[in-house]
Amino acid sequence: MGRVGHKRKAKYYRLTAAGRRRLQSETEKWNRMADVIAESCALHRGGSVTLWSRSVSGAQEILRRSRIESEMDAELRFHIEAYAEDLVRRGVLSPRGAAAFSP
Repeated sequence: MGRVGHKRKAKYYRLTAAGRRRLQSETEKWNRMADVIAESCALHRGGSVTLWSRSVSGAQEILRRSRIESEMDAELRFHIEAYAEDLVRRGVLSPRGAAAFSP
């Protein structure tokens, strides 16, 4: 444990191989989402928005919302399971009890 500022403690963590893979995956997802947003902005830059472009944009938004919700669900599940594993490692929770955290 290190020290930060005036008498404050800080924990330092290192990414595991799994953490690096997860970070890479999340970065790629973020970049894809940013590309879609940039393309959408480019469509609307011309001024008037046609019915076709509004329809395409609406369909993309529905699909994107569904994908984002499933990605958020996976992210939340990952953190809950990691927390349960940490509790098992510390002896606070039994492995059988940790099974309740899994879907």
